[in-house]
Amino acid sequence: MQENHHLASLLNKDLGIDEESMMIPVSGIDSKMIRKKLALVISHLLQNNFERLVQAMYRLDVPESKFHRVLHEVDPQQILFALADLVIEREMQKVKTRIMYKRKEL
Repeated sequence: MQENHHLASLLNKDLGIDEESMMIPVSGIDSKMIRKKLALVISHLLQNNFERLVQAMYRLDVPESKFHRVLHEVDPQQILFALADLVIEREMQKVKTRIMYKRKEL
């Protein structure tokens, strides 16, 4: 549960989500809902501001090769969730590292 809270906060910050309707709730949300909401945010960026999506992927440190592979090789019906999975995977690495650091496990 703590990881979901940190993940949602980090996603909102790192993706620069400032519009209330697009924000991922930070409390009372499970990983499946985070994934669905993130897919909606990615859909919005893909349709309305592709450059901002590319910049966000760079800022999130999502490997460019994985990003392009998803865009060009994944079934179009699954692109949004595949991109969401890439982002979540990368952000969870950050969340786990921060939690370990806080607990002085690093």
